[in-house]
Amino acid sequence: MNRPTNKTINKTLHYCFAIPFVFATLASVAFAQQDETVDADQLSFFETKIRPILVEHCYECHSADAEDVEAGLLLDSKPGWMTGGDSGPAIIPGDVDGSLIVDAVRYTENVVSAMPPSSKMSADKIAAIEQWVQMGAPDPRTEAKQHAATDAFDLRERFETHWSWRAPVRQELPSVRDSQWPTQPLDHFILSALESAKLRPATDADRRTWIRRVTFDLTGLPPTLAEIDAFVADESPQAYARVVDRLLDSKQFGEKWARHWMDLVRYAETYGHEFDYPIDHATEYRDYLIRAINADVPYDQFVLEHIAGDLIENPRRHPTDDFNESIIGTGFWYLHEATHAPTNVLQNEADIMANQIDVFGKAFLGLTIACAQCHDHKFDAISTADYYALTGYLHSSCRQLYPLDPHREIKNSANAIRQQLQQAGNAVTQSAASSNLSYDLPAYLEACKTLLSGESKPDSAAIDTLAKQQKLSAEHLTRWVDLLTKQHDADKKSPSAALAIASHLADSNQIAPLQKTQAAISKQWQEFKDTSTLFADFDSGALPSGWTTSGIAFQAVDQSLSFPTNKDAASFPMAGTVDSGVLGGRARGILRSPTFTITTPNIHIRMRSGPGQTVRLVIDNYQMAHFSALLFNGTIMKGKEADTDGQWAWRSISGDLKKYLGHNAYLEFIDESDRSIAVDQIWFSERGSPRASPEPLVDTLLQQDADVSQRWTQAIAALASGNRDDFVEWMLQQGVVTWSDLVPQATEPLAAAAKLAKQMPHPRYVVAMAQGSFEKPHIYIRGSHTNLGDELTPRFLTALGGENESRLEMAQRVVDPANPLTSRVFVNRLWHHLFGRGLVETVDDFGPQGRPPSHPKLLDQLALDFVDSGWSMKQAIRTMVLSRTYRQASVAHPELDSAIVSVADPTNRLLHRMSVRRLPAESIRDAILAISGRLDSRMFGPSVATHRTAYMTGRGARGSGPLDGDGRRSIYLSIYRNFLNPFLTTFDMPNPFGPKGRRSESNVPAQALALMNDPFVVEQAKLWSNRAIQQQSDERQRIIEMVGAAHGEIPTDGDIQRYLDFIEAQTGAYQGDRSKAWADFAHALWNMKAFYFLR
Repeated sequence: MNRPTNKTINKTLHYCFAIPFVFATLASVAFAQQDETVDADQLSFFETKIRPILVEHCYECHSADAEDVEAGLLLDSKPGWMTGGDSGPAIIPGDVDGSLIVDAVRYTENVVSAMPPSSKMSADKIAAIEQWVQMGAPDPRTEAKQHAATDAFDLRERFETHWSWRAPVRQELPSVRDSQWPTQPLDHFILSALESAKLRPATDADRRTWIRRVTFDLTGLPPTLAEIDAFVADESPQAYARVVDRLLDSKQFGEKWARHWMDLVRYAETYGHEFDYPIDHATEYRDYLIRAINADVPYDQFVLEHIAGDLIENPRRHPTDDFNESIIGTGFWYLHEATHAPTNVLQNEADIMANQIDVFGKAFLGLTIACAQCHDHKFDAISTADYYALTGYLHSSCRQLYPLDPHREIKNSANAIRQQLQQAGNAVTQSAASSNLSYDLPAYLEACKTLLSGESKPDSAAIDTLAKQQKLSAEHLTRWVDLLTKQHDADKKSPSAALAIASHLADSNQIAPLQKTQAAISKQWQEFKDTSTLFADFDSGALPSGWTTSGIAFQAVDQSLSFPTNKDAASFPMAGTVDSGVLGGRARGILRSPTFTITTPNIHIRMRSGPGQTVRLVIDNYQMAHFSALLFNGTIMKGKEADTDGQWAWRSISGDLKKYLGHNAYLEFIDESDRSIAVDQIWFSERGSPRASPEPLVDTLLQQDADVSQRWTQAIAALASGNRDDFVEWMLQQGVVTWSDLVPQATEPLAAAAKLAKQMPHPRYVVAMAQGSFEKPHIYIRGSHTNLGDELTPRFLTALGGENESRLEMAQRVVDPANPLTSRVFVNRLWHHLFGRGLVETVDDFGPQGRPPSHPKLLDQLALDFVDSGWSMKQAIRTMVLSRTYRQASVAHPELDSAIVSVADPTNRLLHRMSVRRLPAESIRDAILAISGRLDSRMFGPSVATHRTAYMTGRGARGSGPLDGDGRRSIYLSIYRNFLNPFLTTFDMPNPFGPKGRRSESNVPAQALALMNDPFVVEQAKLWSNRAIQQQSDERQRIIEMVGAAHGEIPTDGDIQRYLDFIEAQTGAYQGDRSKAWADFAHALWNMKAFYFLR
């Protein structure tokens, strides 16, 4: 029997400590069940040595009589330890060192669960167990036992018996006695339930109350006085619908409802933990939500974009800016909390994935899938295999910064550059084919031979004279002389030295040393190859399988003609590489390798790069190393580390890499500057990087018997066929010639290409998901990444027909109309936000631990109508807010007996009235800004930094923003996990660490104190009162208008007089300063419940 791959016991023998039993009774039972293969001596050894140890130290946790069997391991029978627990068989008979039970009792180094946990056994007991295992573990207890409390996990039974797994069924409208009351089909279901409970609905709310309610619910802002008056005066049958349609069409609708979704996806702009590092470009996701909701993007499309927006073949595009909208939705996966220095990167990955699965399950399906991380779900039809199969999609994906291309300006620029380069290529091909290249290389080399025949380098006068005599360009001749007279050691093994020798310009005695140098380089290179593993090269002129790119920059360079798009000769694209500079330095992008297992302590990369580029190794999907290299030293090259000064050179990733042998990783090459980066080869090695690699051109020139003319003829033939030539490219890269020198007809298109390249706009970036290498996840037994179980393939939940499928196919299953959860969960969320409580109160949990629906038939009807409407969120909301149910007053019908209500519907679950609700935190703040006149209605863009109080200190603290947040709506305020806005959190804005479909609605003294003392509220009260004084000179009318703006109601004459008395008293307190009194009055209006509660 093979030993389990994990040497640790890993909870298999967890918490063993027991009370001794009466051994005589046990022995008699044992003899009755004796295994015939156990001889008398073995039986005696077991009964006198082993059974007492097991009883004393193990049975409390690992027997059929234990209250809970730890890790599924039974040690009270031979079949028990042979089958083993979560980590496999506990004993391998005859294999002492290979048996997990021996590891545990020895307290072997790195064992996860040493046993017994309280203290190590005595040496004689450990020796007895070792001897027993060595004997073959003879055990007379042959009868298998089963723990009495073991409950079988029956997924089918759970699926078939719980209501939420059953498909919604369209219902006939229930009959009601008061047939005049309903205005929408949904009203029939509400009224029927009320009548069955001997209740009746409340009267309609007055119009001022209703318009305030619906305006806040749909936009998060109060109605203006003009809007209230217009609605009150509108007696047409369409008055209510007109208001609703106006609000649904307003831009503020998306701002309000995006915030609800942001709660679900734990939206934040920093990672939290110790230093609260930023989540780059998070606000792009926020703005995407607002646009999508305002555009009423069908919810099934919206969900697809979140789960697999990067894989949609024809993504949704922005209606005016024409960039890819769909991919932005995938950013929600990466809004999680993160730490910059996890001591265990695999555990960190597991924790992040648990959060991602939790958000996915609750947000879209209303399921607590993450509860199956350590074991099959205790209540739902969700197995541990389901959970880990879903993590397969995360293992097979990776985080990317995706470049957006507004108006397709980058794409159009790239196409224009390609067109110009094609014209240049045609000019070169035609000139070479007609032997019309305007450059006589042999003549220049012959002139160099004449000039360099002396001992000293010729001066400019000699060069000018000979150039005139030979009808050559003095400038070009000077370039050749400079190149061929270089004497630096680095150049003695370069093509320039070889060309000098081949042209008889150097002493023929130099041929042998150069050949010797080349031979040494070749030998060293061969030794490196023999001891290293080639991970990737790009000789085929195409990206190898599994390599992916983001953006337009990185392109595989083949053997066809290629041109630099700037004057930097070193940026010339080289065949058999991947280069980000083919379209110019301003092109941006990322080149990403397939996932591989780290097997060596060094990764060597032959590359060419300028300043500002980054190469990084991402280990186990860990994304925070660029903030801090702690524990990941050497895995990121940036700045000078990645800069090769535009020359081909070897760079290495090593450092802490040896700590991560056996871990999964992938490489990223990130072009984020106006220089380029090119990659030639990547090697995995136990040794250091090569000092150099052979220059094929050197050997070529040395083997041409010094016939450069013949080599030049071959070069022209290559150009004529539309192919590149390394000799020509070397001359171009050295700067001794340009394409314009060789082919004047190429000058104009190349200049045009260079100009276009300089004008190429930079992209906008968004955090998004990218498809990575296909990975098969393992079950983590008991949730431990060190204890691997069965290998799985990525798939959806078994209960919902999960099969081996792509992430996009899985997303399509989520929004399949046959899925009973998705539409139900979403319409229930809408109902919750509009009525204060969902039809299913536990909006994030539709499982057995959640509350059953109060109106199951209504929930089904709404879900089916939602799908039939084309998954229209606005249509579903319109239906709800135009219902008679939504129109109810927030007090019970006056003729309804309160005693009946207290029994039949004490919590208003049946909706015999509208519930009184406190405004969300953001609406309170936004309403204050709107009423004071400070509200800035600008949409989108960077967030406004949080205003920090003196108490908001700590690592990661950023500069403080303005007290009023620049007047922007709360959705545009920064959300720093470690520095949340204290005013908003006081009113229950959730901490963004997990999905939150239902906010707390507390009523605590801190809220009253915030409205009374917060400097923001005080400042806005002054601003509002000053504006009110300027706009209205009549004090009584001013009070009416201010009360109307804050509370949406008209004050009575008695109220007005009390307010005037208050203002008069405050005026006296301020020694006649009436403006301060009016500021206090404004402040007081905001402290009344009529302001921050909806009736």
